[in-house]
Amino acid sequence: MAQTASQGFGRLPVRRPATADEAQVAAEVQADGRAVAEFFRALTARADIEITVRQAGVFALAVSRPGEQTVASLAAALNISKPAVTRSLDRLRNLGLAHRRISERDKRIVLIDPTAAGAAWVRAAAQRLGRA
Repeated sequence: MAQTASQGFGRLPVRRPATADEAQVAAEVQADGRAVAEFFRALTARADIEITVRQAGVFALAVSRPGEQTVASLAAALNISKPAVTRSLDRLRNLGLAHRRISERDKRIVLIDPTAAGAAWVRAAAQRLGRA
């Protein structure tokens, strides 16, 4: 027999109403989520390129600030591991959408850039969204 909250787990916590600031943040996060989903659908409209949501997120951030993103910065921004970013970048590189290059200031740093094909792919997605 399944236990109910009163039988085995005590009382469930009562949530307080959200403050105006929390409600605003929640609304912004929800709007951002819708925008990301819309952009992902536009990106994946091409039948010849199949990527995951994670790969799309890595790619979108890399394109947003070309030459400034590192594996570590992408991992931190997306709250995923560096190996997960590396796997996504491997896939994006194999598709010809992104490439890595060594920083000229610090040879230990690897920067991520979209390729010409990757930049064109983003422009086409933006056009499909009517944002070009």
